[in-house]
Amino acid sequence: MSGYRVTLDIAKGALAASQNNLAITGHNVANLSTEGYSRQTASLAVASPMSIGGLQFGRGVTIESVQRQANDLLAERLREQQSILAGDEQGVLYVENLESIFDIQSDNELSAMIGEFWNTWQDLSNNPSGTSERTVVYQYGSQLSERLNIMNEDLAQLEDHMNQEIETGVGQVNGILDKIALLNVEINLAENIGKTANDQRDSRDRLITDLAKLMSINAIDQKNGFITILNDSGYPLVVENQAYPLKGEGGRVYWQTTGGGTIDISDDISSGKISGWLDIKEQEVMKMRTQLDTIAKELIWQVNKVHSQGVGTNYISTEQSGSYTPITTEGGILNTLSYGDKIDYSKDFKMWAKDSGNPPATVSLEVDMAVSDTHLTYVGGAAVSALNKYYFTVTTAGTVGPGADNPVITWEKADHSVDPPGLPGSGGTVTINGSGAGNFVVDGMTFTLDAGYLVAGNTFTVNTDAAGTAAPVNITHDPLQKANSVLDNYMFRVISGGGDVTGVSIANPMVIEWKNSRETQSFTLTDPADLTVDVDGMELTFNSGMFFNNDVFTITTDEHGFQIDDTGSFSIGTSSEWHWTVESFKDQFNAQSTAAGAHVTGYVNLDGSLKFVPDYGYSYAFSDDQAEDCGLMAALGINSFFEGEDASNIKVRGALEFVDYIAAARINGGDSDGMKGDAVLADPALANLTISAANSNNTFRFTENDVSHTVTLTNATYTSQTDFHSLAADIQTQMNAASAVSPPSTYKVIYDEDANRFVISENDGSHLENLEIFWSENAGTASALGFKPLDNVYLPPEGDYGVSENSNAIAISDLQYTDFSMAKWNFTRGRDIYSETVSAHIGGAYQDMISALGVTGSTLKQNVEFGDIVVEQLAQQRDMISGVSIDEEMVKLISYQQSYTAASKLIKTVDEMLQTLMATK
Repeated sequence: MSGYRVTLDIAKGALAASQNNLAITGHNVANLSTEGYSRQTASLAVASPMSIGGLQFGRGVTIESVQRQANDLLAERLREQQSILAGDEQGVLYVENLESIFDIQSDNELSAMIGEFWNTWQDLSNNPSGTSERTVVYQYGSQLSERLNIMNEDLAQLEDHMNQEIETGVGQVNGILDKIALLNVEINLAENIGKTANDQRDSRDRLITDLAKLMSINAIDQKNGFITILNDSGYPLVVENQAYPLKGEGGRVYWQTTGGGTIDISDDISSGKISGWLDIKEQEVMKMRTQLDTIAKELIWQVNKVHSQGVGTNYISTEQSGSYTPITTEGGILNTLSYGDKIDYSKDFKMWAKDSGNPPATVSLEVDMAVSDTHLTYVGGAAVSALNKYYFTVTTAGTVGPGADNPVITWEKADHSVDPPGLPGSGGTVTINGSGAGNFVVDGMTFTLDAGYLVAGNTFTVNTDAAGTAAPVNITHDPLQKANSVLDNYMFRVISGGGDVTGVSIANPMVIEWKNSRETQSFTLTDPADLTVDVDGMELTFNSGMFFNNDVFTITTDEHGFQIDDTGSFSIGTSSEWHWTVESFKDQFNAQSTAAGAHVTGYVNLDGSLKFVPDYGYSYAFSDDQAEDCGLMAALGINSFFEGEDASNIKVRGALEFVDYIAAARINGGDSDGMKGDAVLADPALANLTISAANSNNTFRFTENDVSHTVTLTNATYTSQTDFHSLAADIQTQMNAASAVSPPSTYKVIYDEDANRFVISENDGSHLENLEIFWSENAGTASALGFKPLDNVYLPPEGDYGVSENSNAIAISDLQYTDFSMAKWNFTRGRDIYSETVSAHIGGAYQDMISALGVTGSTLKQNVEFGDIVVEQLAQQRDMISGVSIDEEMVKLISYQQSYTAASKLIKTVDEMLQTLMATK
């Protein structure tokens, strides 16, 4: 009977194997179209034999396991490529969104609008008095501004949308992580008791693929049914049954620590949709916004700089306020204006004023905008007032050194020991009689002013500490570290914690905010032993000094990003260095306006902007066709064409809706620059210049309004270029003393250090009609003063212009062909944002920006095409291993069916044999 039992066991095993194989094959066929399904096969083995007597009989077949046909290495490669492809596909999608914003093929394309804007100025130059041409200039300027506004808003909205995409994607990631953690448990429990978890593994693999399509990951099989998921920087996302959710906020991705903190892992996401979103947002969208702002900023400045020097159909008879304000209203340092770093202090400010009487009379006034070249050093002595800010302003220009032109400095102070601080008051004046140690003493403090020239209107401040000691701020920098933003103005303001920088602590921190053309940030000083901070690539060290809250300082970067000026010196501008403020300019302007009889008054508004107000019956205009303008009015936003400072807020100045104010003309300045020397002066430090009768160089004759006068200069020896300022003052004094023209101060004589020459011109408001100096009569004096021994005639300008005058319109139109130094921005996710200097005209800079976007889009499309091919090839390789072939499965079905039939026949045969045996008697 043993043989029957063995035969039945064999038949039963064969029947079970056939049934199970049929079930497995059916499962494969059913999942033919299931994404990520891995074909399953049974692993068959010969059953253990049975011994009967001295013989062994086989017991048929048994199924050892059901296996997934999967190649983990191939699956990982496919998953990585799918992750890369998903990111590139999102990149293509959003680059197309960007291209639609810039509307390259439309008539509203920005490059065409910029070109048409320049053309409107060209048309205006052909008919400068034409109302229709002026209206078109205004309308096109407004349309161009609105287009920039819309593009900026569209870019901002796209950035917001992508932030939402990222945050939604992070939510999807967290959902997948939870599911993987649950499947980890299921697989571990099943496989630990010897069961298979093939379908759960397939499900988990599909989830891991979905996760990889969202972000780059590393999946590590722990061989115990668990799989560990890490991000690219090694932070765990899933460990066994624990999921570690991420946080999406502000368009960034954060890993959350067990202590409740967060770690930004955005830059570690190298592929997947989230990577694609981050790349486009932080590289392309932000670059386009910043570059568009750069172009708008340059457009505003260049147009305003020219427009502010021009005049409309008439002089301006109403008040005008500036549209730009300094960081703080206290003093209002000019360099903290949006375009304050662009003021050229080697040039001057000029205004023309007109009396509307019959005939109308014009008068000009000119403010020397130079910055004093002396250096102030604190020597010692305690101030009468501790914790005070001392304000010093040059009210009378002059030379610190030999000569009679002694400068006068007015000072006042404000109490900063109280909150809010007191207003400036209770001061006095100090006359600087010469150079030397301790030549400047005020309120108990002693300073030394080096030899040099003090310019009227220049100002500086000194803070005193708790002991009354003058404590100007000392900040140094690492000269090898350059800023990330070139050609930029970094403005710093003390937000809180004002005091001695060496007295900061964790309990008493000093917070300083800084901003440049692209961003606003802040840093905090807390450790007196470590007062070095990194600011956008720069390394600054705060060595000593007192800061009060709202104190400001600036740093300007050159075309390479270094913080140096033309001399190579550190270009920090603190309030304890000579500078101009809106307030000091206003005071200097008003003093000269009164002296010239211009009848125009400057005021400082509550917001710190400047305002000009003419008296009744008077009007005014700015600069002329001869003057070298410093750009102050453009920086203040007075007589400008545009307002705003970037693409978000650019607009045409509201006053220009009255189109007669559009400045197509410039005033005819005549010889407004004066009678200039011929720049043949020798360096007095190498060969001292002595003016004396013995040297036959101390007299010259001139005629004013055809009346002759003779000048005799003071006998003196001049040993430096600084001394030449005193010589200029002596020439001016002697000419005015000899003059018979009213008012008494007819002449203005200056020494231009840059050009190394003397300049003789009329003083503001004089009634001089003509001036001729007969240098030929005294060649010694001519040579000493740098003039050729030829008679020279100077005709003062009248300040008029014709209705057909178009020079300012032409100058603005010509901007379309002019190359400017501008910043070109580079954005790479995970790296510092930086700019480099390029030279381009405004339209060209925009075209370069659009071309770069086109290259990015083309590259991404090529990447997608290549990625599709790679993914398809890897998927085919996977399908060869893991995929279900319907033909193969049908063959298996037939085979297993026949096997099942044979096993059934075997059972039936054994049954018949047993029946025959039982029937035997």
